[in-house]
Amino acid sequence: LEPVLRRQILELSLGLDVVTAPVTTCTVLCLACGAFKALTHYLGGQSAKTLLADAAATLISIPLTLAFLVLLRAASTWAGADPTGLAAASVFVVKLASDAAIGFLNGMEDRRNNLRRRMADYRACLRTSLDLYSRLEVMFPEQSVVKLLEHPGTLLKTLKERSPVLGNAMILNALDLMYFWFYQPRAEDALAARLRRFSAGERQVLLGMQQVLRQERAVSQMFVDGLLGREFAAPLSFYLAHSEEYLRHMAELCAGKKRRA
Repeated sequence: LEPVLRRQILELSLGLDVVTAPVTTCTVLCLACGAFKALTHYLGGQSAKTLLADAAATLISIPLTLAFLVLLRAASTWAGADPTGLAAASVFVVKLASDAAIGFLNGMEDRRNNLRRRMADYRACLRTSLDLYSRLEVMFPEQSVVKLLEHPGTLLKTLKERSPVLGNAMILNALDLMYFWFYQPRAEDALAARLRRFSAGERQVLLGMQQVLRQERAVSQMFVDGLLGREFAAPLSFYLAHSEEYLRHMAELCAGKKRRA
């Protein structure tokens, strides 16, 4: 781009540079930079989707390059520098704008992919949570399960005698949801989107099913008993330090409140 296209062809042969003809010069340089990247990706066996992203990034980089050059010219004028020196920096500015456009598009694509994955994760975990609640209703047909969930210690003690597998499944499901919340990208957005489809009663059930995390002794014992193998110290410490914060966030989200920082 620098020795051949900008210097020999545009500047010396056609008399064009970013000072005398900024739009034309930037457009040609950006198109050439985009074509080079697209060719590299094509030869590397990249998908058609990647090539379309290259084309989009090229189009975005043209006005972005012009904006960067305007800022650079203003800075050089303020510093008392010769604005004709911008010509030598034009290829650098084009590369900067191209990388910025690609980074923006890749970020948008990553956001979409992460949101799709989290929606699938939460779809499965929330379905499991409601299924476990249904099993509790079958086990306690004459009692209000919602009321039982308000006393997780008593409930887990009863389940330990009648169905320890169900009690452990409740804890595991709650830990999975906590893990998604803190560790998986776009988890908050995905959960908020899923909960918008829930009724007020279903949100109350979901929040109630998370209350088992308040039983630190029972949950800690599951870690010690080999829930995550021998390396349980770090996840156990994280659970003990952040479970209350997580339950507060869940209460706000299930109540339809904006989450506090």
